[in-house]
Amino acid sequence: MNSTYALVMLTLTLSLAGGCTAPNDGVDAASMEPPVAAAQPQDMAPGVVDATAVQTGSATGTITALDPATSTVTIDHGPVVELQWPAMNMGFAATPAQVAPLEVGQRVRFDFEMSGSQATITRIEVMR
Repeated sequence: MNSTYALVMLTLTLSLAGGCTAPNDGVDAASMEPPVAAAQPQDMAPGVVDATAVQTGSATGTITALDPATSTVTIDHGPVVELQWPAMNMGFAATPAQVAPLEVGQRVRFDFEMSGSQATITRIEVMR
């Protein structure tokens, strides 16, 4: 009976000792750092743009089309270093006040914001 009693007491002691540990609150006690989440977002590959981020750029180019009804300016512009874009011809949203004084064929210097696939002019000036 002594060995049975000793085995029961050992089992009970080990069970209680295991159950008396501090609750796991997500902090590794040895390093005091939170554990690394298993599914963290991956860093984006070079050249990939976060569609939710607003980025800014500036360039120079030639106005190839104007649409005052939709306040759109199409510009054949040079490279945009900030966004790693090559030269291209593309449309930009603008305010009616920005579009009004512009003419097709003018050389312009401009700044813009890119949000998702929408490019919006924030400043535009005719180059002399």
